[in-house]
Amino acid sequence: MGKWVFGYGSLMWKIDFPTIRKVIGYVEGYVRTMEWADEVHRGVPAQKSRTAAIFESDNPHDRVYGVVYEISQDYWDRVLQPNVSYRERGGYGVKEVRFVPFDAGAIDVPDKIMVTLFLGDKNSEYYMPGTIDELAKNIVKAVGASGTNLEYLYSTAEALRMIMPPGATDKHMFDLEAAAKKLEVLMKPKGTLHFRDVAADEKYEKRRNMMRKIFRAVDDNYNNYIDAKEFSDLTENVLGLKYSPSDIEDILKEIDKNKDGKISFIEFHEYFMEVLEECEERFKVQFYSKTEAPRTGVDGIGHALMTYEMMQDSGIAPSEGVLSLPRMLKDNSTLLTQMYDGVNPRARDVLDFFFPDNIQDAMDLWFKKSRKTDNIIKEKYTGLVEEALAGKLDDWVSTPTECLALSILLNQFPRNIYRNKPEMYSGDEKAQGVAMKALFYGYWKSLTPLQIAFLPCIVMSTAENLHYQELGYQIWTNYIQAKLHEHHPLKKVEFIFRQNLEIVKRFGRFPHRNKMLKRQSTEEEEAYLSKEATRLPDTPLEFNDDGSFKIGTQVSQTDEGPWPDLDFTTKVASLSVAA
Repeated sequence: MGKWVFGYGSLMWKIDFPTIRKVIGYVEGYVRTMEWADEVHRGVPAQKSRTAAIFESDNPHDRVYGVVYEISQDYWDRVLQPNVSYRERGGYGVKEVRFVPFDAGAIDVPDKIMVTLFLGDKNSEYYMPGTIDELAKNIVKAVGASGTNLEYLYSTAEALRMIMPPGATDKHMFDLEAAAKKLEVLMKPKGTLHFRDVAADEKYEKRRNMMRKIFRAVDDNYNNYIDAKEFSDLTENVLGLKYSPSDIEDILKEIDKNKDGKISFIEFHEYFMEVLEECEERFKVQFYSKTEAPRTGVDGIGHALMTYEMMQDSGIAPSEGVLSLPRMLKDNSTLLTQMYDGVNPRARDVLDFFFPDNIQDAMDLWFKKSRKTDNIIKEKYTGLVEEALAGKLDDWVSTPTECLALSILLNQFPRNIYRNKPEMYSGDEKAQGVAMKALFYGYWKSLTPLQIAFLPCIVMSTAENLHYQELGYQIWTNYIQAKLHEHHPLKKVEFIFRQNLEIVKRFGRFPHRNKMLKRQSTEEEEAYLSKEATRLPDTPLEFNDDGSFKIGTQVSQTDEGPWPDLDFTTKVASLSVAA
């Protein structure tokens, strides 16, 4: 007979050793919680993860469901035993206990299966207890070399569903899974883009459905119209706003386009769609920075509707029917507190700005040179960039999304703020260090292909270092492009990464930077720069609605005037995707 190994966490869904067979069952007199800290596999020192551990229970009938694997005694002695015994040094105790199988599909199961439990010690520094919402906040943020803490939680919870008998449950695990899913939506910035018309259609339908539900909830006589009394019911009982009758009357006059004294759904929908569009960006800043929300006028209703939409997106609001916003906020106050504590509003603002809702706007921001964009970034982010350059934001490397925001501040925004000055490149070296740390921590496992394009690929592509160039190009080619569909617009920028790699491989640097950085060009570099093929007109990349780029047309003479003494390669560099 072989050796039996008990899996109660990731071993239920991920094994990397040969087994003879697997048997489903449980151990009795123990509990499993996600309160064990880790800073290697699913976390980092500044943001430890929470993984499953087993503890002795006061109730002898408590059960920890899991699986046991039978492996050969020889393989255990030669390979596994030396590798797993280190866990005893990580705050665990060891105990031999009986495993109770209930696997109807298992054949010739021994009458008695003994397994070794590595028991958590509540006096250990690795034991970090917390409420469900506190644990969820840590899990949403933590990422390590083995992947995200969320993947660990979700996969473990799903594996439990597959093995547990009818009627059995694991309240801690499933409550934690539900809280993490809600918090993930609230905390995670967007990481994908759609074409402008697709993004607009999706947002329109989602908001229309939400407003239809709210409208019907107060339409007492179901006639598709609401009067002043019903609208007052909407503001007070659904949205939690107390307006005077005169306030209600003034707002209804604005909404009532045909002046018939009542509001149709079409009037309600069209009016508040415009309100939501106008207040959306302002809402994000107010919500994540915990700024006091407006409570009067149309702005108050707009902010409340945006909050309701966020509750709906996170799964807090019911998919059917309508709950009052004050009740949802009260019932989920602890969860929202963890969200506020877990979100860095300044990093979130950088990411919301840098990743617009649709591809066209994003490509214009990233590639289409504009003094207007430069001025916006200069006005909004100069102070933050200066903090990043001075090392005052170094703690942002503790989570993937904050690390991404930091890399943008170091490698993207200086090119807008200090255009045509050597300071354009002042954050590159620090950004490269940040990217190396992000790679070591495994942050790419929690970022989307779009986000990975900027951390680390574009950071690497701006480096005057051949190894960084090769690494960025390899990640782009083997990881990102493979995950993009055939006509995805991001595929169009592959030539930039390839061109930069070829330039640095040939010269060891970007010759186009020499003049700005007051470096002496070699004869070979002078010859290269003098060739017309390498001095494309100073034009932006124009992103068309069909996903194509247009390159090489002259910039029209506008009231801004042409950009002085820059060629295409330098221009792209100033927009953070090339030299």
